[in-house]
Amino acid sequence: MAFKQKPAFRRRFEFGLAWRTAVLLAAIWLFIEAMRMADLRAARMVALFIAFAALASLWAFIRRTNFQVSRFIESVRFEDYAQRFSDPSGGGFDVLGDTLDTALKQLQARHVSASSEARYLSAIVDDSPSALVAIDQDGKVEMLNKSARQLMARLHIARAEDLRELGPELAAAVQLPPGTRKITRLMIEGVPHRAIFASAHVARLEGGVTVLSILPVQSELGALEIAAQATESGVPTITDFMSVGLAKKIKQEHGAASVVCAFNVFAHNDDIAGMTESIRELLAPGGVFVFEASYLLDILDRMLLGTLP
Repeated sequence: MAFKQKPAFRRRFEFGLAWRTAVLLAAIWLFIEAMRMADLRAARMVALFIAFAALASLWAFIRRTNFQVSRFIESVRFEDYAQRFSDPSGGGFDVLGDTLDTALKQLQARHVSASSEARYLSAIVDDSPSALVAIDQDGKVEMLNKSARQLMARLHIARAEDLRELGPELAAAVQLPPGTRKITRLMIEGVPHRAIFASAHVARLEGGVTVLSILPVQSELGALEIAAQATESGVPTITDFMSVGLAKKIKQEHGAASVVCAFNVFAHNDDIAGMTESIRELLAPGGVFVFEASYLLDILDRMLLGTLP
């Protein structure tokens, strides 16, 4: 729509500019001609008046156009999309106003879309499980998401060298070139934790930054190691959530179970019906399911703070 309106405004604008300029030039020519004749004093006055009138009309015409365009530029600059430029007075300004209104609405739609996309990407970064940290060219550190702020909540990290507070291995990993990905060790409140470390270089207009991703995986690796050690010791161990599919897989590989035990875990499951069906699937005919669950009244009466296996 806007592209159809531009030629119409251009033609009207050029026509208005042309006839005003022509009148101005004609009035100047008449004034010069009248100056050559001594008996045409009145003609000189009329020609001079027409020249001034044409000059004023030309100035107002150009000024009006510039005013509309400057209003549009200011609206875009300050993101004031409520401005309107429609002008029913004609002379091409009605077409110009409609064109500027359409352009401003399109810019508003793009701005809303870009803002929505930016909020979406910001939410992804902020909710990422990995701690994301940016280091600029001057060594200044910025926490990019909640995980980073939680990981370093008790530390005073403002510059790259301050990352030594997370342990020498992590500090050494920070010095590696962007693109590095490795398992490293960091210290959290004096306790060593393994973490997946990765780095990347991100270009920005004011200069590139190095983004670090730190994902502590000590608990996950600990569970896998315990399971591996138990399996090597002759106790096959699976690190997975109980389900009907897993029960069928266990029964297929190891046979049906005579006894299934669940100590202090059965009542905490979000899907007790699903777990019960899984246990039914796993048990052999005549098999026994033994589970333990705490009794709230005993906990309150005996002031039990914890349980021991």
